[in-house]
Amino acid sequence: EEAAVGPRWWRRARAGLEEDGESQPEFSPRGVLTLARALQEAGNLEGARVTYQEILADPKPRTEAVEALLGLARLVRPAEVEALVMQALGLARDLGPVCAAQTTVEGGLLLARAQSPRAMETLNWASRSAQELGMTAAIAQTLVALARLQGHGCEQLHRAAGVLRQPAHAG
Repeated sequence: EEAAVGPRWWRRARAGLEEDGESQPEFSPRGVLTLARALQEAGNLEGARVTYQEILADPKPRTEAVEALLGLARLVRPAEVEALVMQALGLARDLGPVCAAQTTVEGGLLLARAQSPRAMETLNWASRSAQELGMTAAIAQTLVALARLQGHGCEQLHRAAGVLRQPAHAG
């Protein structure tokens, strides 16, 4: 995989960059996460999988590890999604309520796409959490996903659009 991207870019992504362009000696999980996402977008799914797992090899709990688990969940078969999403949710809860709410929204969407029986429960929890934290985009996402799962259409879409049009949520 490194040869396809180029060893110089792998080193830079793994090491991170200071503002003056000098390499830092420590691991940069944000840089590696960006690389994993780029590989996934480019269709190099095996390279993305390996790179997401590199982030997970770092024992320090980080939001990048949560994002790496969700990235892996996008790459696996539907039957494997639930375990990765639940692992991401467990770590996200340890990192705080905002991370947990964001992860629950994304995890619920992944579970819905995988047709998991836990999708509805997860999206309902995500909706409640997003409302408590005033996360309007997340509220709209969960309303739309719940409407689709429940077989409802326009009423939930109008409700989601209404949430996003409120002046308090502008910007």
